[in-house]
Amino acid sequence: MPKTAKKKEEWIYSLKKKILTNLLAIMTLSIMTVMVFIVLMVKSCLNDYSRVSTQEMSSVIKSSLKNLMLMRNADMIQKTLEN
Repeated sequence: MPKTAKKKEEWIYSLKKKILTNLLAIMTLSIMTVMVFIVLMVKSCLNDYSRVSTQEMSSVIKSSLKNLMLMRNADMIQKTLEN
């Protein structure tokens, strides 16, 4: 095989290798970026959900305690606070 054909073959092989390496790097970076974005969005959604459910729980406990105080039932109030 002539030297020019061998050089051309080596050049094509190195070009393919560079292209594949660059594609792999780009894909890796894009996947990592998407994963970070998803983690941040899920964290934000979970924080919002936790805040809302905590507020709902506190309003339920507050109304329950108000009702028990109106009934003047000390034993039930104590049980509610302990549980």
